[in-house]
Amino acid sequence: MTQLHVLIVDDSLSARFAIQRGLEKLEVKVSTAKSGREALALLQTLRPDAIFMDHVMPDLDGLETLARLRQSAHLPQVPVVICSSNDSAEYVAQARTQGAAEVIHKPPEPSEMERIVAALRRGNLSPAVSDRAAPGPASETAVRATPGTTGTPPSFRPAPRPEPERAQPSAGASSSGPTAAAQVSELQARVARLEESLSELAAQTRALTERIEGLSERAAHKAAAELTRRLAAALANRVD
Repeated sequence: MTQLHVLIVDDSLSARFAIQRGLEKLEVKVSTAKSGREALALLQTLRPDAIFMDHVMPDLDGLETLARLRQSAHLPQVPVVICSSNDSAEYVAQARTQGAAEVIHKPPEPSEMERIVAALRRGNLSPAVSDRAAPGPASETAVRATPGTTGTPPSFRPAPRPEPERAQPSAGASSSGPTAAAQVSELQARVARLEESLSELAAQTRALTERIEGLSERAAHKAAAELTRRLAAALANRVD
């Protein structure tokens, strides 16, 4: 059986490390990129079987990177799994419209990674979900792959995102200062950043725990002996 190859895209070193360890335990080959731009550059030559993509990243976020990937006829159209702390139905629908095959919570649980790897090995993870996107103009319509064909799927251009409606100020409202909607949006962004920070902390804690548990019994005995020796030396100095 050919070994699966997955590209991890995340600006957090600890998050990349945690996902990499989880995938390598499932005998998956892993490559990493720390930004959306770096991932797009790697994909000029790299041909992974799937991509695990973080959502919140500087410069290009996960959905923007995914959109560029799907719009390019020269990049591999492989399944993209978005990792995000935002698991609302609205966000999941948006990610799938952009072409995500899966949206999972960050940091991903081992059972989630096992499920996705198993689906990849069975060939059950679709590289692009263009049939879930709203139809756009004729020039923007996604080209669908014919069932039963093999090879690299055709390029996918997601439908354009609708512009969000902006609330009109009431006649008696002041024109200066942020609107209530803008304040709510800012608070939501802060909460999302806080959730990402907590997710990263959880990933770091998990990684450290695994490293501690991986210490050999011999190393633990050696450390204990060294501490005993230092304690005995300190007691001897006090007696002198």
